[in-house]
Amino acid sequence: MTGKSFKTWAISIALLGPTALMSLDTQASVSLRTVALTGEPAPGVDAVFLQFRAPFLSETGLVGFAGFLMGPDVTTNNRGIWSAGSASLQFIALEDNPVPGMDVGVVYRTIRQPVIDEAGRIAFFGSIEGPGVDLTNNSGAIWLQGTDSLVNVVRQGNPVSGVSPEVVFGSLIFPPAMNNVGKIAFSASMTGPELLDLEDSGIWVKGAGPLEAVVLEGEAAPGTSPGVVFGGGGQIAFAPPLINSAGQIAFRGALVGPGVDTFNDRGLWVEDAGSFRRVVREGDNAPGFAENIVFGGMLDPPFRDLSFNGNGQVAFAGTLTISGGSSINSIWSEAGGGLHLVTREGSQAPGTEAGGQFLGMIDVKLNNAGQTAFFGELTGPGITDSNDSGLWLESDGSLELVVREGMKAPGTPEGVNFGLLSSPFFLPFNHSILNNVGQIAFEGSLLGQGVDDTNDRGIWATGIDGELLLIVREGDLFDVNDDPLVDDLRTVDLIGLINSVGGRETGSATSFNDAGQLVFRLGFTDGSEGIFVATIPEPGTLAVFTMAGLAMLRRRVSA
Repeated sequence: MTGKSFKTWAISIALLGPTALMSLDTQASVSLRTVALTGEPAPGVDAVFLQFRAPFLSETGLVGFAGFLMGPDVTTNNRGIWSAGSASLQFIALEDNPVPGMDVGVVYRTIRQPVIDEAGRIAFFGSIEGPGVDLTNNSGAIWLQGTDSLVNVVRQGNPVSGVSPEVVFGSLIFPPAMNNVGKIAFSASMTGPELLDLEDSGIWVKGAGPLEAVVLEGEAAPGTSPGVVFGGGGQIAFAPPLINSAGQIAFRGALVGPGVDTFNDRGLWVEDAGSFRRVVREGDNAPGFAENIVFGGMLDPPFRDLSFNGNGQVAFAGTLTISGGSSINSIWSEAGGGLHLVTREGSQAPGTEAGGQFLGMIDVKLNNAGQTAFFGELTGPGITDSNDSGLWLESDGSLELVVREGMKAPGTPEGVNFGLLSSPFFLPFNHSILNNVGQIAFEGSLLGQGVDDTNDRGIWATGIDGELLLIVREGDLFDVNDDPLVDDLRTVDLIGLINSVGGRETGSATSFNDAGQLVFRLGFTDGSEGIFVATIPEPGTLAVFTMAGLAMLRRRVSA
């Protein structure tokens, strides 16, 4: 179901009680449209949607999503992928359906981890089964939506170009990354009679031309001593790569060779058109610290939560080791010129009580403006289980608190606060999303007056001015019909927001684009589900009433 008009906040006066307290607050309008609903026909198949998973969107507002089906002919073919433009849904692929370009009888066994480019083309990862398919060629294939049909980018068992004819791709255990212009990057293993353990993996890219190797295990590692090469000692030497809109690749790699040990055998590199830059290596002195403080330590890997922006800069969470063996957590960024410390364990946490310090930091995001966002845990005087986590944003060297456990939750009645931001349900998959204009969206939990398990979660996002706005909350009455003359009110029971891995420029699926559009999934108390897009425009365009204990309704206004 595609939106023909937009929805905005309104208050049903009939719900007002005699003691209702009402105040007027000027905030940015949040308009919404419906993308798809369960129970509606699924294009491309004779079935209806039963459930949805992980919606994501492009910079131009095109939506992709995975869905489950229900129908008389639906058995094992119950999971597929669809995309949504401004007019209609488009069928992409379905499990147990024929695979384009392969032998008759070959079907998709699994379909996973789809991503989308600016033109709305979707790439996805999966496996196959059928005639001629066995353990040597059944898993780890990547497909890209072409002009007329799906194109197979790579498959386990395919020959590796530029290597011996007997060398083929082994398992592709990681999903692909794809940038805004449809260029795909992935890591994979190779198998063949001539390969040694230190020569059996690499990173490849696929653009308009054939597959190209970016880096292979056994090759000299740029920025290291002679004889030091990429190698994983029998394991895949490269973590899944990131790719930005300029086609640059960022990756973590393992090392072997003279002088390499467990204290200096990993690092980060950025590749641009065949030229490599070593960002950092385990064992390097941490910039701005004493010589006895180096990268590396007990946490594995020492460089985590790698983020990448369109300027070829990286940010990451790193472990620092002090002589004597103790380690501390830290956040680093290249934005602004050169690798610099954003913050570290033990540093004063802005927006907290005097003596409030960071204890741990994860979920790093870097955008094209050079801003770095991360989730932090706290310790120190006045820090309790009810206020010991939050989200921070660094801009031009200044670190500011965005949201913290215990803070008043915008859009909710007095006495309702953010809570449990560090719960396992909240992290890492439903945490923060940072777009390139500095807006942040996140899914959070609530505690306080009138809060129970029917209304204790919501989605918030910041407007252009940094004001934090409630998008939707469990327990809300939500109108799923885009016709401004027809109401279809349902009570929100489940909220789902996909997390972007490392930010918008990493090539991974994400939910929040630079136009302020946010896609999310809602479940309702009647068992139905839907996918919706919220648009957060410039502030000051709508007066929003807020009141204690009041349910909010969605109404439409003409687009």
